[in-house]
Amino acid sequence: SSSSLSNMRPVCINPGTDYNKEQRETESRAPLRHSVSFFYFPIVGVSMHTAEKATLLTREGKQKLEQELAQLKEVKRPQVAERIRQAKEEGDLRENAEYDDAKLEQGFVEGRIRELEYLLKNVQIIESNGGATVNIGSTVTIREDGTDEDETYTVVGATEASPSNGRISNESPLGRALLGKKKGSTVKVDTPNGQMVFKVIKVQ
Repeated sequence: SSSSLSNMRPVCINPGTDYNKEQRETESRAPLRHSVSFFYFPIVGVSMHTAEKATLLTREGKQKLEQELAQLKEVKRPQVAERIRQAKEEGDLRENAEYDDAKLEQGFVEGRIRELEYLLKNVQIIESNGGATVNIGSTVTIREDGTDEDETYTVVGATEASPSNGRISNESPLGRALLGKKKGSTVKVDTPNGQMVFKVIKVQ
């Protein structure tokens, strides 16, 4: 199928991720046959200051964010500070490219640290309940109408979404459509190019 949500920009809750890179990796791999926006939350942007919203994460996802935060604070932050110190020793800062570059990197590092702290502050752990109904944390096998090829995805929070690794956002068009469905259910997903229909083959 070539249908996709190509008119929507694929952006997740987590603005620290390189989504252009994720999109390139996703669209270069088989058997994913849909636009990356089909699996992500199709929004223009999310401000961390607009509202307190739970960060839905698996235990594995929470651990990864904690490890990234620790690495940034304990390793990257001191490295950047040392770069700035050394650049200052070179003299005139007005034409010091190394200083400008280090300050720019510092801004990215500190921004990512604040973002991770915000996400971890509002974590809600999700786990598969092993039930027959699709929920966040469920692994679902589906088959598009008119094909004989199965696709398997785990429904996760938007922060953990990684289509190339079979993890789709619960807030994406496909993720929203799957929630609450059972084995044998028909799922209809509206896209700018028409409606796509899937059958739920298995729920784990």
